[in-house]
Amino acid sequence: MACDPRESALLSGRKAMGFAIALLLASTGLAMADELTPNDYRYLLSAFGLARDSDVLTTMTPVERTRLHDLVYGLRNDQARRDDAVRSQLYNAYARECEAWALEHSGEDCPPARDKTVEPGKQIADRICNQCHLFGGGMAPSFFRLARQRNWRASDVAHALAHSHDMVPITLPDEERDRLAAYINSFR
Repeated sequence: MACDPRESALLSGRKAMGFAIALLLASTGLAMADELTPNDYRYLLSAFGLARDSDVLTTMTPVERTRLHDLVYGLRNDQARRDDAVRSQLYNAYARECEAWALEHSGEDCPPARDKTVEPGKQIADRICNQCHLFGGGMAPSFFRLARQRNWRASDVAHALAHSHDMVPITLPDEERDRLAAYINSFR
């Protein structure tokens, strides 16, 4: 079957346009399937300990990932504002993930930890700590930052819960302090 030269030129033009768009997206670090760039991932890893395959990032909607990219990139010259805005976006995504999980899994507030050995500590943190410490904010350090400072023991957790100047004192049984310490240490 003979091909009309005008159709052939049109198809070639469309292919060239598609190639140009793909090249543009690749050169800017954007991709159709993932709205976060390599620079975004580097920042999220260094600031929050979030790897590309972390649950909170992989469960984000495309709109949430685009918004996260806009915050990371758009506020790059104002670190304090960027960190606060990104923390808020990450926590909102985590809260949405927990809400969706709770609707499908009666009696469970949030998805379980990938590492089943720290799941009991994660359940405690989801109940009393994550709103302030999962990603940090204000005077509350993130679990990632806490884990980088030292290896947490139950006695460290007890001291922090009882003597933090920015928190209402909390008392947990020894077993729960051990579990929470293991969860905090999992952020290394």
